[in-house]
Amino acid sequence: MKNRKQPTWVLVILSLWISFGGVTSSLLRNNNDNDHDGIDTASFQRSDSITTKKSATNTVKVVLLAGQSNMVGAGSIDHLLQLIHNSTSSSTTTAENDYRQTLWNETTQDFVQSDRVYLRFQNGVDRAAAAGPLTVGKESGFAYPGRFGVEATLGLTLQESLRRYQNSRHNRDDNNHPPEDEIIYLIKTAWGGKSLAVDFRPPASGQGPYDDDDVKPSDYGTKYRQMVQEIRAGLDDLPNIIPHNYKNAPKGDDDDDNDKYEILGFVWFQGWNDMIDWRSVDEYDVNLVHLMGSVRQELDLPSLPVVVGELGNHGPQLPPGDAGRRVAALRLRQRLATLRHDQQATTRFVETARYAVVDIPDEEQYDGIHHYYGRAEPYFHIGRALADGLLQLLLPNREDVRNDTGQQSTVDEL
Repeated sequence: MKNRKQPTWVLVILSLWISFGGVTSSLLRNNNDNDHDGIDTASFQRSDSITTKKSATNTVKVVLLAGQSNMVGAGSIDHLLQLIHNSTSSSTTTAENDYRQTLWNETTQDFVQSDRVYLRFQNGVDRAAAAGPLTVGKESGFAYPGRFGVEATLGLTLQESLRRYQNSRHNRDDNNHPPEDEIIYLIKTAWGGKSLAVDFRPPASGQGPYDDDDVKPSDYGTKYRQMVQEIRAGLDDLPNIIPHNYKNAPKGDDDDDNDKYEILGFVWFQGWNDMIDWRSVDEYDVNLVHLMGSVRQELDLPSLPVVVGELGNHGPQLPPGDAGRRVAALRLRQRLATLRHDQQATTRFVETARYAVVDIPDEEQYDGIHHYYGRAEPYFHIGRALADGLLQLLLPNREDVRNDTGQQSTVDEL
């Protein structure tokens, strides 16, 4: 792919404009040097639409996860075990033992295996999807071998927060009314080294301008189409993965009522492969808006909450030169897509650069910078932050929902 230099002053002005709340609808409607005529949301098309069950009693809460390798999961389990064993089993919540309290079972002396959060992940054509109770483990198949991803803390945070919310809402804190536990089902669709400009390109974006890079017309949108297929397969497979939920589910007027689920949101964590070329950087916000619209069309959920995780690998301090400008520009366009006047109520941009651990010696690195050096801390905290972003959309008036820093607000209990 070809590179070109982006004027730094453009990025600075846009950043300041956003920071002070001066983003106008016209700026957000079209922010590309390419020849775009804005974004026509009426043009979103869906391939073989997914039928979505609406909320009902005993519904499973489904969250869709998608992206490239950082969504696959590259956090070192060996490093995570170091963090856990370097902490204590004290019941007092501190930064030092948070890893242990969240992910470690003191009884079994192994990673927590949730009976309220489930995951399905297909990572490979020639093998069955990994599916079952959410856990962190080298043999789980939920991430790269020996690694874990953001799904671990994302799923646990969502389940606990929604459980507390439902308990408070229904006033079920006494023995006569047992607490109502939410069941969370994560469907993860992610592949390393894939771009939004080509691989995940949604139908509404049309054919891209990358034919000179040996990209064939049929290459556009291959992972988008596979993502939709995997979402459909995951929904069809739900009764096999969480059978106990349906055993006690009340019968309705039709047979499908025993297969109840509610899709809560779509979480997108991607950007590295688009960052390497100015052309894909320039159209990222348009493609991202089209992606959100196309997914909503596929699900027949026009107001589906969408959370976008920042490309935060380099941390707050960007590298010098053209590389740093491309990273800054892509981050800005990720944010712009969520700030459009027609997206603000249903999307949330989550900063992740604050969780990157940088400037570390080689012996403390478990992978390259493209995977946050493979360290456990970023994936642990980013998972929580993505969950908090979704909770802000689902429960916008709840003061106990964390903000995008991952810090708890002043209200600790519901």
